[in-house]
Amino acid sequence: MAAKNSTPTEPLFTRPQRIGAALGVLAVLGLVGKQLWNGAQAHIRSSAHYRVTAAEIDLPPAPPWIHVDLRKQALAAAQLENNLSVLDPPELLQRRVADAFAFQPWVRRVLSVEKTPPNRLRIALEYRQPAAAIAPREAAQNLLVLDQDGVRLPEADLTPAERQYLPRVLDIEGSPLVGERWNDPRVTGALTLIRQFGPQWRTLELVDAIPSTAPEVRGELRYFTYDLVTSGGSTIHWGTAPGYEPVTESNFATKLQRLQQYIAKNGALESFTSPVEIDVRDGLSTEPRTVKRDADDAVK
Repeated sequence: MAAKNSTPTEPLFTRPQRIGAALGVLAVLGLVGKQLWNGAQAHIRSSAHYRVTAAEIDLPPAPPWIHVDLRKQALAAAQLENNLSVLDPPELLQRRVADAFAFQPWVRRVLSVEKTPPNRLRIALEYRQPAAAIAPREAAQNLLVLDQDGVRLPEADLTPAERQYLPRVLDIEGSPLVGERWNDPRVTGALTLIRQFGPQWRTLELVDAIPSTAPEVRGELRYFTYDLVTSGGSTIHWGTAPGYEPVTESNFATKLQRLQQYIAKNGALESFTSPVEIDVRDGLSTEPRTVKRDADDAVK
């Protein structure tokens, strides 16, 4: 019996073609899946369970001189309101939030940003503290507020009483924008002087620091001098800020000791017999206050 002659059937697709087709299908499915996930992720990301708003941000307790909500201000200024989610990449989320708060004038430094379940952020930062008020020469009644680093703070955030209670630096020209550093060397020296006094500034009833309009020049040394005014109008010729003293002038500690010894011997600077002027730069000299007589006494 003769064998039947059979011809093998060719496969519809070769093996490489089948693999290529499978990869194509997977690519299409992957693209569709990615699009579906992106749409779902946008919805999930914006849900209240993952969204980070001002209410979900924890800051250190604000000091008494900060009356505004820094959380809302920071997010609004950085256009991050309703635009933060704990599903964001951690580094991106932390950087965006840290930059938003570092830009705030009341924030001196952002130390860390930490995510806490389920959708909160804990931010460690350092606040700025008002250190002095600047009375510009062109508008002395408009007190501008600086911190210890010389950065201008939002004076409108403080009450008039809070601004008036600060040590004042008088006769200063110009001003930086809020959040910028005041680079005038007269301001820098005044802040150094006020900071060195510490609590003694109020104990001695000091109110104003008035820098000289032009620097003293001795060789390569250039420095400004300062007069200090008390609440009763007495003037203390103090001289230079700490660290700028020429060899002919006493240092801060010696000048403060002279002033304190005078007060211990003669009473408070604002007493009836206190002098109009006291010079402590290289010794102690005083000019007595002139007491006005009553009109009847003047006739005699």
